[in-house]
Amino acid sequence: MRDLAKVRARRPILIAHRGGVVGPTLPECSLAALRAASKWGYDLTELDVRETKDGVPVIFHDSDLRSACGREATIRDLTAAEVRGIRYQKNNETIASLDEALALCRKLNLGVMLDLKDSSLRPEFLRQVGTLVRRHHLERSTVTISGNPLVRVELRSVAVVPVTPQELQRIAKGEPVAADGLYWFGIPAWIAFDTIPKLQRAGALVVPAINTFRYENDPDRVQARREVEQLLAIGVDGFQIDSAYQDFFGRALP
Repeated sequence: MRDLAKVRARRPILIAHRGGVVGPTLPECSLAALRAASKWGYDLTELDVRETKDGVPVIFHDSDLRSACGREATIRDLTAAEVRGIRYQKNNETIASLDEALALCRKLNLGVMLDLKDSSLRPEFLRQVGTLVRRHHLERSTVTISGNPLVRVELRSVAVVPVTPQELQRIAKGEPVAADGLYWFGIPAWIAFDTIPKLQRAGALVVPAINTFRYENDPDRVQARREVEQLLAIGVDGFQIDSAYQDFFGRALP
């Protein structure tokens, strides 16, 4: 299990986008996709977290169930028991609760990147998420994507959270900012590369995203490869990637 406080002492961390390594029989955010992420040597995996009608956190990628499960509903429309009875069309696997997913990640030695998908987040729900992270002893191996101020308040004790735009501006100007326990996350185009060492000196981690939907005009992966090489040379702390790019990091394509 990678300790996020010590990532600079070793190689950059690698985070699986889309809830694991996905494919024809591996739905996004399924337990099967998490197992595949472990098989291919990822350090962390993204988990898309949604709240059921009765307030239970589950992992599910899409905004509705139509494409993945053939149901005209959303996670928010259904109770946890109802969600439990729905299966993915790709592999007949049930939708997992966050509790189940975190238990599996702990067993597989995977850290997690929590993407809290709901537009309205309740403090009680976020506290429940934090309790689950602690229950599975993943406090030192969790990051969260959300820049919602409430997430920062409720989850900072169990997860590395994003720097704010204001903190980023101050750090870019060379102003003193204590950024321990924070990280920058985004696509390479969103940051001036000379700001990366400044973030790291302030104590923040830097984790660029290399995702296929950001490189739709780069089918031969030329731009993606060039940016990865530049970022590796600078010494970023990790990458969140789709498995289509994992060969850039010494892993065969799945």
